[in-house]
Amino acid sequence: MKKYISNANSFLHLPKKEMIKRLIPPVIVFAYNCFCYCVPKAMVPTSRYIHLDSPIDMAIPLIPSFLIFYYGSYVQWLNYFLETAADPDEERKNRYYVADLLTKTVCIITYFVFPLAMIRPEITNPDTFFLKILAMTYKTDNPLGCIPSIHCIYSYLSFRYSYEVQGKRWNWISLGQLIFSILVFASTVLVKQHWLIDMFGAFLVSEFMLWMTKKYDLGRYYRSFCEKLFQKLKI
Repeated sequence: MKKYISNANSFLHLPKKEMIKRLIPPVIVFAYNCFCYCVPKAMVPTSRYIHLDSPIDMAIPLIPSFLIFYYGSYVQWLNYFLETAADPDEERKNRYYVADLLTKTVCIITYFVFPLAMIRPEITNPDTFFLKILAMTYKTDNPLGCIPSIHCIYSYLSFRYSYEVQGKRWNWISLGQLIFSILVFASTVLVKQHWLIDMFGAFLVSEFMLWMTKKYDLGRYYRSFCEKLFQKLKI
């Protein structure tokens, strides 16, 4: 907890240029995430969509109230990016940035090569608040982009990063991140936005990329790229 507060306090007192330099790397990572998420949805025709015939998934009930965690995950992701920006440990945060970029590269490839789409229930009479939000979600977000789940990837990376920042110790921050991430994972299937396999795929891809970036010190390449970018931007 002291480490978390110390990093945040130091970040808020940085000179303006230094703060911008801390914020640019996660912004680039998030922009790439948006690209990987939106492009397949816009380009893959519905005729290529693949649907699973999974009795287990079909047996999972629809619980619209879990939209609280599905959309609440955006707050967790924002905290993740701000936490990386505030973290003075360049090796750690650049390692996570690269792991993030690599997981999203896997996402965009699988979304094009194996365009798995979700089978959603038909909502004909949304008579509750959460059903109305869910119906709007289904209307505005097409069902493509299932495996691996970007929702689950970001929530898992958020938990893992906080856990490392806390010195891999269990306290109320790391435990809270874990519990919330589990609820986000559950929400993706309970609001019928993902299959179960999408959750496991997100976990496996995230863990593999975190292992690979640490083993081969891949974060140094992103740090070098950002330093060259700062020189060109003269900041």
